[in-house]
Amino acid sequence: KPLGIWHTHLAMGSKQSNLGDSRVIPLNTSISQNDTIYPENKVKSYKYTKWNFLPKNLYEQFRRFANFYFLCMTILSFAVETSVNPYTSMVPLIFVVTVTAVKQGYEDFLRHRRDDKVNYSKVSVVRNGCAQEIECKKVRVGDIVCVRNNQDIPCDMVLLISSAHDAKCHVTTANLDGETNLKTLECPLECDIKPDHLSILNGTITCEHPTMDLYQFHGNVKINLTKNSFESHSDKINPAYIETESESGGHVELCGGSCRRKSTCSFKKIGVKTDVEYYAPLSSNNLLLRGSSLRNTEFIYGCAVYTGLETKLALNSVITRNKFSIVERSINVFLAFFTVLLISEVLLSVTLQYYKETRPDYDNKMEYLGPRPDSSYTYLLTESLTYVVLYYYVIPISLYITLELQRFLGTFFFEWDLKMFNDDQSAICNTSDLNEELGQVKYLFSDKTGTLTENDMCFRRCSVDGNVYYENKGILYKLPECGTTIKAQRVDKWTPELEKFFTAMALCHSVQCCLDNNTTSIPTYQASSPDEKALVEAAARCGIILLSAESSYITLDVRGTLRKFRKLQELEFTSDRKRMSVIVKDETGSVLLFCKGAEVSMLPIISSGPFQETITHYTDFAMRGLRTLVFAWKELDRVDYLRLVRDVQQARGAVDTDKRDGLINAAYNVLESNLVLLGATAVEDKLQDQVPETLEQLRAAGIKVWILTGDKVETALNIAHSCGHFKPGTIRLFLVDIISANTCYLKLQDLKMQMHGDEMNQYGLVADGKSVQLALAHDTETFQEIALACTAVVCCRLSPKQKAQLVRMVKLSDKKAVT
Repeated sequence: KPLGIWHTHLAMGSKQSNLGDSRVIPLNTSISQNDTIYPENKVKSYKYTKWNFLPKNLYEQFRRFANFYFLCMTILSFAVETSVNPYTSMVPLIFVVTVTAVKQGYEDFLRHRRDDKVNYSKVSVVRNGCAQEIECKKVRVGDIVCVRNNQDIPCDMVLLISSAHDAKCHVTTANLDGETNLKTLECPLECDIKPDHLSILNGTITCEHPTMDLYQFHGNVKINLTKNSFESHSDKINPAYIETESESGGHVELCGGSCRRKSTCSFKKIGVKTDVEYYAPLSSNNLLLRGSSLRNTEFIYGCAVYTGLETKLALNSVITRNKFSIVERSINVFLAFFTVLLISEVLLSVTLQYYKETRPDYDNKMEYLGPRPDSSYTYLLTESLTYVVLYYYVIPISLYITLELQRFLGTFFFEWDLKMFNDDQSAICNTSDLNEELGQVKYLFSDKTGTLTENDMCFRRCSVDGNVYYENKGILYKLPECGTTIKAQRVDKWTPELEKFFTAMALCHSVQCCLDNNTTSIPTYQASSPDEKALVEAAARCGIILLSAESSYITLDVRGTLRKFRKLQELEFTSDRKRMSVIVKDETGSVLLFCKGAEVSMLPIISSGPFQETITHYTDFAMRGLRTLVFAWKELDRVDYLRLVRDVQQARGAVDTDKRDGLINAAYNVLESNLVLLGATAVEDKLQDQVPETLEQLRAAGIKVWILTGDKVETALNIAHSCGHFKPGTIRLFLVDIISANTCYLKLQDLKMQMHGDEMNQYGLVADGKSVQLALAHDTETFQEIALACTAVVCCRLSPKQKAQLVRMVKLSDKKAVT
């Protein structure tokens, strides 16, 4: 085998292997499927094949208590001589098993068709320097895959080349996370690699083993270029921080961080005179996931890193199996009771028969029955089985025939229901085993943004330098202390603080400018977050316009003055950090850091600014039901920045998950410290149509609704009141701002006593993320008792992990609860 293959084997192993903490993937290396240890890129959502359908389906059916019961009765009816015709047991059983097999076989046949449509679709790849078109299922780890506009991503792959001039691409991930907004991904290497260079591309990708987390990916990529790899006069931008030697001494230049040279090369232009090794860390911003679709980008090239069952989509897919509904489990309980009753009847009958046959006068009084039978154990067993066959009708097989037919025909009613159509697409019923579960739902967990609300953000107000402003049709107004817009004063002369605040809004984001035929002065923007898009559009309407965000440069029109910023670093947003930052260099060479995020994560890192006024203002914004963000900034010393950013790059390149997260957080925390407060923003997200009516109907059906959101307590509480989640007269219980386990315990005990003091009232629980974390860690039972007793629950400032913990808590507390 080639050396690269053995190196891959030793470094990676399998996802259960302990041979290494990461996998090393050689780029552009032809490895046959027989030689590679990675799975083939085959979608498999079906359960059966034509060879195992019969035995596997029969096994799954006879795992059910009722089917196994009737099978045993049928066998007994053939084995024991009785007056009962055995075919009266066999025919209904065959009918039930056949109907179920046909139903499940038809459902699995549809899965086969969907899988084949994906597996046999054509994909363009580059292997061993040659472009070729293959079936999707034959894509292997290490292949360079080409995807064109509006095509689906065939596997999880690292983006290497994009047709966009800024080396970025846009994808939709609705099939993965339900979000319809475009997401922007970028090439990790900023060197000028073209599709023509793929045939001579060499390098490796080192990344983590496959995980289920859609939003986490880390590793690094190395690409080796030789002096013959590119034209000697090619124009390459070197995006690195490179120390260059000169006659006057060494100096440091600012520019990116994705190139590490082996020998001397110039700073501004790489004229590939000697061997150069490009190196860059990898993150989720560089990973294209299977299940997403390419949009607004002519083509991209990427290296396949996860295929088949190792893709994040496959790891998050639930393995199809026969599920047992609440109704079926309830029927099984009754079956167990009637089985005990059947056994009791059999024992009683056998006992009475034995007593009758062992009486001394049996021969005289019961002569017509023949001679006295031999009361051996074999005879008693035979008689017992005979009585079982006679009495087994106490459990009617017709009940199961009715259930199976209802389930099978019920799926068509789902598809025929016009109220469940989405445009021209009818509802799709993937399994008929759980139809009745929809009528058994007891708890409904809902997010706020995009579910209760429209997820269409609109900028409303902001707090800058202790004053409140609002924007109307591009004109900024200053509000009085009472907050009414009637007495607002138009702002004609901007203060430096106001201009810096809106400049931060136009710089601190991941928004992209669209290349379209827009005739207006403001470009069209695309963003994965509607909040960011609303803020950038508001800044543009007020006169600070984002003109372009190409490559690592951001161009702004600051009230008629053109300004160009070099984007050096982006400290990405995570649910744990609850903030993001960008580091830019302006025309004067100053290095500036702009940061925005939730107030709980921003206030501890702010050292100066209009602190109390801003707190008062964003609390008022939240009471109005608006979503708030806090902005801050600081100027970085160039030498300190280079030292700190080197730590960031090393942390991003680490592959060990535990060490990497800790190193990144530590490096980010050093950069994001001692900030100057700029102000706060407030955007509105309106309710969806008929949300109050829907919640009322759910309550009438006996369903308890829990709102789990990441917004502020005041914002979520305002939305909960406006949508009717808390009905008039509901007593609200607050579990917020808890900072210690002892305080949490005492607060929970107080709430418990309050509820037990007047059990006739309706209660609603309001809790925040920190309090929920302490409650789940130290007093789960009390928190669970209080939450389940409330008619409505609102939990705020939650991370995705905490939301999952709450759902798991409810499921474990009530085994019969359907969520």
